[in-house]
Amino acid sequence: MFSKRGAGVLSVLLLLIVLLMLRGAGDEGGNTSNDWISISKVEQKGDGLTYLKGSSKPFSGHVLEKYDDGANESLVVYEKGMAHGMSVLWWPNGRKSAEISFNKGEITSKKRWDVNGNYIE
Repeated sequence: MFSKRGAGVLSVLLLLIVLLMLRGAGDEGGNTSNDWISISKVEQKGDGLTYLKGSSKPFSGHVLEKYDDGANESLVVYEKGMAHGMSVLWWPNGRKSAEISFNKGEITSKKRWDVNGNYIE
């Protein structure tokens, strides 16, 4: 679909967008789409939706999971409790492991890389 150069540019742009979303946002972020919160602050309930712990309203916003060393492990965007939009996962070495696009909880596309950064699918 894209040339190697176009895919590389797209990956860099996506990374910049993610970094800009994270810039200045704190771990105590609220229930808005411009903040991120730690995965430890959300839970999935029996209805399959994701909520802030202690809330009855499905969560909308960005959830960031980190490895023990503080490096990013995953960034997932939620809308009304369902994964929605582009999610990014990283290997412990900091390389991107996957980009997964969701539409109301359903995977619409995915790209994967091995631990060395080689594109898999």
